[in-house]
Amino acid sequence: MRILVTVEDKAIQNEILNTLEGEKGMDLRVSKAGSTLADQLDESGCTIIVGTGPKDLELQDSIIALKLEHPLLRVLTIGPQAQYKHLLAWLFTGASAAIINTELTTSLIPVLRQLDCGPSVACFVISSQLLLNLFAQKAALVKRDDYRLTDREKEVLTGITKGLSYKMLGYAMNISRETVRGHVKNIYKKINVSSLTQAVAKAIKEDLV
Repeated sequence: MRILVTVEDKAIQNEILNTLEGEKGMDLRVSKAGSTLADQLDESGCTIIVGTGPKDLELQDSIIALKLEHPLLRVLTIGPQAQYKHLLAWLFTGASAAIINTELTTSLIPVLRQLDCGPSVACFVISSQLLLNLFAQKAALVKRDDYRLTDREKEVLTGITKGLSYKMLGYAMNISRETVRGHVKNIYKKINVSSLTQAVAKAIKEDLV
């Protein structure tokens, strides 16, 4: 199993490397600057480990595109407890698993082994602490402005947060890809965002879907 570490935070990166050092069956690599992620993937299956820093978040759109081209690609995201919303955003944009960095030494290897059991897993792999944070967020949530999104726009936004492509959304909603694209443009304008990543993060943060 090839593991490609792209985590921006050097402390977390070093802890990952130390935890996995000598682990059998794992081809561990650190992403090279100046080299595209696609060039560093393994066609037989690869797990990308990403973080929650600004540079990590910039990878979301490219990783979403890569997952469409590489069905065996898996994504594990790791970050501090204070950034649990970023971890959740990664899950909703295609990551297979998320753990908080304080659980790294106990959870990293079991989670990687679980992800390697097959081409995909039936549900997200979420660490216990992250799950507690999610429940706390939902319990304290106050319904916010829905930005006057239409039912169709809400349906499109829901599909986007689940990682569906424009083509997949069009098929599911029985509309053309261009119609989906038009809905997305309207959503961007109404909720005041300029990218897919921002739209997903805002949808999760403000419970728009």
